[in-house]
Amino acid sequence: MRAGWHRRMADPDPTPDDINTIDCTLGRKWSKQQVLDSGLNFAHYLLRECDVRKEDVICFASNNSDIHAVGLIGSLAAGLIYCCLAEHSSLDEIKANIENIKPKIVVCFEKNYDGVRKLCQQFTFVKKLLITDRPADPSITTTPALEDIFSKQRDHSLDLPVRTQLNDTATYGLSSGSTGAPKAIIKTNGNHLATVEALQHREMQWMDHDDIMLSSNFCHASGQRCLFSAINAGAQLAIVRVDENLDDIYGNINKYGITTGLRDVTTGAAPIAEATFRRIQDKYAFEKFRMCYGMTEVGWVTPGYLNNPDENAKLFTADGFLKSGDIGYYDENGFIYIVGRIKDIINVERTIVTPAEIENVLLTHRDVINAAVFGVRDEDRGEVPMAFVTLAQGSTVSAQEIVDYVDSRVNYYKKLRGGVRILDSMPMTSLKKINRAELKKLIVK
Repeated sequence: MRAGWHRRMADPDPTPDDINTIDCTLGRKWSKQQVLDSGLNFAHYLLRECDVRKEDVICFASNNSDIHAVGLIGSLAAGLIYCCLAEHSSLDEIKANIENIKPKIVVCFEKNYDGVRKLCQQFTFVKKLLITDRPADPSITTTPALEDIFSKQRDHSLDLPVRTQLNDTATYGLSSGSTGAPKAIIKTNGNHLATVEALQHREMQWMDHDDIMLSSNFCHASGQRCLFSAINAGAQLAIVRVDENLDDIYGNINKYGITTGLRDVTTGAAPIAEATFRRIQDKYAFEKFRMCYGMTEVGWVTPGYLNNPDENAKLFTADGFLKSGDIGYYDENGFIYIVGRIKDIINVERTIVTPAEIENVLLTHRDVINAAVFGVRDEDRGEVPMAFVTLAQGSTVSAQEIVDYVDSRVNYYKKLRGGVRILDSMPMTSLKKINRAELKKLIVK
């Protein structure tokens, strides 16, 4: 973050050799000084050798890694607008996002290099293609690698980081795309600073020498928030790949000693199933467990969506409040409970049912891995719930057995009168959320 990084750069660090960043997959470790030097080297490269200007766009279509993290820092230090696409984005999704945000620089990784290179050739506004790590394929050696750029010493006579204001655009975030096409969301320096400041609350504060394990992608606001907050707090950030499952994450937690004094476990993006929570709880002792609620769209003063006036008109009320689209309630003590999305509610005989209520019950079944509940038309009741599920490998449970399991545990209105459809795999967005838009198409079929 530019303002935070400027303060960090200006103040001498008394412990520059302390480890700041770890790539758990590759085992690479970076000291605070290495992160700082490499980030500045990249910023100088962008400004001197790529002919970029303040608020040009740099788009990362690459995986979570230490190289990516340092590249993000260097991009902001150069005054660029950073945007990250989900690691598992299809080429069509990458193309649509590039058309929308119009980056001058695109950064890919070896896995998607060929496809991204061909896409970039279609756009005259893309001036440079970079790759994160030094590639193993010798045919890619002509494309500059961030790993090499970081290590090359440069003349640091430029005044860095580039000075910006709170209302200047820092990043473009992407909506999850779980109910439609992802939208680019304008995030200012003020948005990010407000989030980092919120994490300094005594209930959330990260201290120097804390270890923070990040399994959220940098295309998520939460991934960027963790990076910025770790820098601000002087904490150590351990980065894991998004594809890693719970067992892999457990292994890295043990390998890098994060279990010592484990204080906080935080999840986001979607509610965690109770069964998953119990599994984590049984594995480790921790002081606090949080499910973070949030939207990429919110935080300080949000300008809204990029190049999308129609959606912006829907997003805000006439007096400037943001409509989150959630449904919930508050109790007599003022606590707010979010129970679902307005667009997903099921109206059963004029009684509101939220899919999450039934999904949580489905996920307590030992054979159910993923579940998504929808309302389907019913002549007598208006709508009734139905569910899509995927099952554990080797499971022989039938759809009717799952219906019976749920119906014995819910009230009259939540019974799965629309039935259950068992899928071989659950359609997911590039951000690894259940793709409800694709599932709705299956209902029609």
